[in-house]
Amino acid sequence: MPDFFHQEPLRLGRVGGLCHLRFVMNVFRISLKSSAAIFLSAAILCLSAVSSADDKTSFVKPTVVPSLAFNPLSEAKIKLGQRLFFERRLSGGNSMSWASCHQPDYSWTDPRRFSLGETGVPRPRRTPSLQDVAWNILFARDGRVETLEGFVLGPITHAEEMNQDIDLLTSELEAETGYPDLFEAAFGARRITLDGITQSLATYVRTLRSAISPFDRWIKGDTTAMSEAAQSGFNVFSGDAGCSQCHTGWRFTDQQFHDIGLKTDDKGRGKLKPDAILSQYAFKTPSLRNVAIRPPYMHNGSISSLEEVMDHYQAGFISRPSLSPLIRRFKLTDQEKLNIIEFLKSLTDDIR
Repeated sequence: MPDFFHQEPLRLGRVGGLCHLRFVMNVFRISLKSSAAIFLSAAILCLSAVSSADDKTSFVKPTVVPSLAFNPLSEAKIKLGQRLFFERRLSGGNSMSWASCHQPDYSWTDPRRFSLGETGVPRPRRTPSLQDVAWNILFARDGRVETLEGFVLGPITHAEEMNQDIDLLTSELEAETGYPDLFEAAFGARRITLDGITQSLATYVRTLRSAISPFDRWIKGDTTAMSEAAQSGFNVFSGDAGCSQCHTGWRFTDQQFHDIGLKTDDKGRGKLKPDAILSQYAFKTPSLRNVAIRPPYMHNGSISSLEEVMDHYQAGFISRPSLSPLIRRFKLTDQEKLNIIEFLKSLTDDIR
């Protein structure tokens, strides 16, 4: 099992009163009032995250993992969730676990362009990283899931992913040595429930944080932590290139959805919002933490290297009505593009 504490000690924070959760038809949903509050918080976060290279405060990583009122973090739930994350019984044929597609060595994503479900069918979108998702507002590349609890449930029952029957799953876990004890420690009862499975899985996933990187050490004052090329790349990234319009804050994501001009038939968030022009072909801005070690890139894995990403923004994207107004073509020298790549490499964890 991986050491999810990395360099920093895990601290469990509590966000009281954020939302009230109802479990209906095996799907977690958030009340309208709570959703509005969360989205308002997200808007404030995004506004505060727009920083120049001279304002480094928004790039400092938090030390406390958010803990929601409806599913507070605990060491017992983390321990149970970690075992479940690597548990192959979560799939119908007992052949794959959550870790099969979210591999620790690849920043909790899949080195393959498309993950394969238990039936061998490739998934239509690239597997997103689970790193630092404790701070997410919405989940999945199109934002169709409102909670992490709902997000960890979806693949388990999906016919083309893990393809498991919930009743069969609970009975299999009850028969497995250790699980009743773990559930009792986490929830006060030995009975294995779907609520307990999803809550403990989500709790563990909330602890999957990026570690300290050269960039983090540089932000805190170590002037030797990043090369001059990487520092120059950060300045271009935050300035002339306009990358920080969408890649903001310490995770380098505005958590919004943008059409960045990729050649694709997948309308992304547009499937959920067919009447919203800017939602067509739009996908969630990914975090750039550890981006250098998790190619290929984009929602469809269509770009194989960071150099090709630079080329896409220099001359490669498609102009259409849904194209994000924040997207603009690079007018950068070859050296400036190389410097941006050096900066992106500086976001790689020191300890892997």
